[in-house]
Amino acid sequence: KVVKFNANIMGKNWVHIRDGSGATGEKNADLPVTTAGADAVGDEVLVQGKVARNKEFGPGYRYPVIVEEATVRR
Repeated sequence: KVVKFNANIMGKNWVHIRDGSGATGEKNADLPVTTAGADAVGDEVLVQGKVARNKEFGPGYRYPVIVEEATVRR
């Protein structure tokens, strides 16, 4: 399920999805995804892309796991 959407940041759309794994209190509940597509908060989606580990995009933007260049389908 899409829980956050930010359009056109660094030339990509950023989607945060949540599937029930992880724990909100431990800040590992969301999986960030970069895509050219657009989705809305609340959409239930299927994501396919390149999984990367320990990606850093600047101070405060470090992700232990991220899916990049993804196709997102409803």
